[in-house]
Amino acid sequence: MKSKTKTTYIGFKCAPEQKEQIISKCRKYGLSMSEFIRVSCVRSSINIISGIPELTIELSRIGKNFNQIVRAVYLHPQSLEASELARIADDLDAIKDLITELKENTIHADH
Repeated sequence: MKSKTKTTYIGFKCAPEQKEQIISKCRKYGLSMSEFIRVSCVRSSINIISGIPELTIELSRIGKNFNQIVRAVYLHPQSLEASELARIADDLDAIKDLITELKENTIHADH
């Protein structure tokens, strides 16, 4: 979605507790207050996926393990059976599907 110039100001009043709740959610989701309120009001629902940093670390570990497997297969092709390769391919497909699902359900602050 192309970014539009924001020239109109909207203000509103709320209770101090509500303000703190809004600020807390903005921090939690990593959004500015303006972006959080725009997204909250314009989109029909907000899906924030927690644990993205942890997921990134885990995917990095999986990638390193995969690279080690590829290297081992390259150096010793007879050491890995076809059934093991098929299982690895299935696991990679499952990971790809999960990443695609996460992308579809994640709100990016630049949208």
